[in-house]
Amino acid sequence: MAQKDPLNFRGLTIGGILVEMGIVTETQLKAAVAKCAPDQSNLGDVLVALGYVTEEKFLKTVSIRQGIPYFTSFAGLLDLTLADLISEETARKYLVVPFMRTDDSLTIGMVNTLDITAIDEIASLTGLKILPVLTTLSNLFDSVVQLYKGRKAPPVTARKTPRKAKEGEDLAEQSAV
Repeated sequence: MAQKDPLNFRGLTIGGILVEMGIVTETQLKAAVAKCAPDQSNLGDVLVALGYVTEEKFLKTVSIRQGIPYFTSFAGLLDLTLADLISEETARKYLVVPFMRTDDSLTIGMVNTLDITAIDEIASLTGLKILPVLTTLSNLFDSVVQLYKGRKAPPVTARKTPRKAKEGEDLAEQSAV
């Protein structure tokens, strides 16, 4: 089957693109959709679990549908200075990894490029325009480990709790000393 031009897939669903590209059959797609319906499972997870597609092929299809780049690896692309823009805790919380910066924008790898909350939070934290690209969860985790390895988490400052005065003790006098 001849593959269609990816630009002609814009009006199709992800399932439709998978069928048009010959990655799954119409029957396989219907079976996967039926499995998704009862508990609202993710179509990609179901297709992968059934062995109909690989995670990579599914994410490439999502990339085509969304019109955004897909990366299988950030090897050689990670800029270690970007770890200063987004803390490891934030990267793990929002499942993002920063890997490229220009004057006014930051490109981040994400598993869910439609996560507007994550994109808005990273934009707010950095003051930069965020350009999301799609990647696998395993690549994201590997990249986060590589980017933040050897870095110490910022120190947690202990909040001083006032000590209760013992009977007959005046704490105000002691703090003035």
